[in-house]
Amino acid sequence: MSRSDAAGITANPSPARSEVHPARLGLLLGTIYGPVTFGIIAAAVAVPYIPEAAGPVSTVWLLSGYAIALGVGTAVFGPLTERWGTLACLRLGSVLMLAGTAACLLSATPGAAVAGRVVLALGSSAVVTVVLTIAAHVDAAHRRPLATALGAVMTVFLSMATLAGGFAAVVLGWRAAVVLPVLSVLVVPWVSRRHHRDGRPSNAFDGVGAALLAVLAACTVGLTQITLLRPTTAVALLGGAVASGIALWVRARHRSDAFVPATLVREVQFRRVCLLAGCIYAARFSVVLVAGHLLANDGWTPLSSGMLLVPCAVAGVVLAHYLDRRRMPSSRALLLAAGALVFVGVTPLAPAGPLVIMSTIASSVVFTLGQPMLTVALATLRTDRRGTAVGLAYFSGFAGGAGGTAVVATLIPAIGAGPSIAVVAVACLSGAALALTRGSRDPAADRPGDAAGITPELKEAVH
Repeated sequence: MSRSDAAGITANPSPARSEVHPARLGLLLGTIYGPVTFGIIAAAVAVPYIPEAAGPVSTVWLLSGYAIALGVGTAVFGPLTERWGTLACLRLGSVLMLAGTAACLLSATPGAAVAGRVVLALGSSAVVTVVLTIAAHVDAAHRRPLATALGAVMTVFLSMATLAGGFAAVVLGWRAAVVLPVLSVLVVPWVSRRHHRDGRPSNAFDGVGAALLAVLAACTVGLTQITLLRPTTAVALLGGAVASGIALWVRARHRSDAFVPATLVREVQFRRVCLLAGCIYAARFSVVLVAGHLLANDGWTPLSSGMLLVPCAVAGVVLAHYLDRRRMPSSRALLLAAGALVFVGVTPLAPAGPLVIMSTIASSVVFTLGQPMLTVALATLRTDRRGTAVGLAYFSGFAGGAGGTAVVATLIPAIGAGPSIAVVAVACLSGAALALTRGSRDPAADRPGDAAGITPELKEAVH
């Protein structure tokens, strides 16, 4: 039998340890989640060094394809954790990660590696969902130490991602650098042995809706590379996006168990959370891709590129925490950082070094400030399908990241690196401002807070 432990989750009995410390749980969850971030940030360092025969579409899709699959997988595993429980999802995710890794390592071309990366991302999405589900069910009294420990571990992984990618690319080759998320498998036994939540098999799952969402995301991101597409391909992608979008809308209106529930979409706060997620991930992922390409073009090796980007990411984290300690509202600080990213993009900077350093710091600040805001907002959503809400919110984030990387990859040859960053940054700034601005009809407008539904009390509860 199992019982509920001190952190508010289900734990297997142990005669030696009858209570789980929230801080230790946060460290464990951060350790299994951390390698997932290598899928974009570490891989971005290796992508510029893939042989030219790969072509621009294949190299871009090594990142965008992973981000889309990670987003769709997170949205899928959200309701599946409610239906199957976290243990079954974690085991399935481990199998997918190992299969995707094998496919990447054995691939003869970068195009084949894209397929392997998609499978790897689907497995990684199970890890993301399980971590978020366990953390979301922690008792309020234990939330702060868990969040602090989880955030500390994630900061380490995010800061070291470029160095890990550069080291793997130099020592083992680019294929090894793009499969680093599989390291999460090493921690699975510790999580599955002591921490899991049971599912509710009666919960329905809308598989058709999940497939439609995947088609919509892939077609939409594909259209961002329209300059590289044949007219017939572009028309097909546009038709796929429109048809899947309409089908999703119809299912949401006529099915109570729809994959994208109409009741959830009607929630203003949920829409703002999704918009904010897409903005912060687009800003971070697009800058990582641009930085890797600029340094590669200037003759930097993958390892030296990674070593340069580590202190830049750390500086962004430190600056974000400094702004937070100064009691500046999170929304204001995030918009300020996004505005700084726009300024960096439109300012002529030569050589590439200053652009890489300043844009990496600014995007790191945006991401570091935005991530806990998402956590707080999701924790306060009024819904009985929290797993679905979390999955769809992070789908929006990863889809935004995929779109951001695809946009800058398309624009760099035409307008240059700096203006490409500025285009994405302006979109992110506009979206974040819309997400964080309350209208007069918003019931939350009468309460003090710095984001959609995020009051100082709620922020303190999570942090």
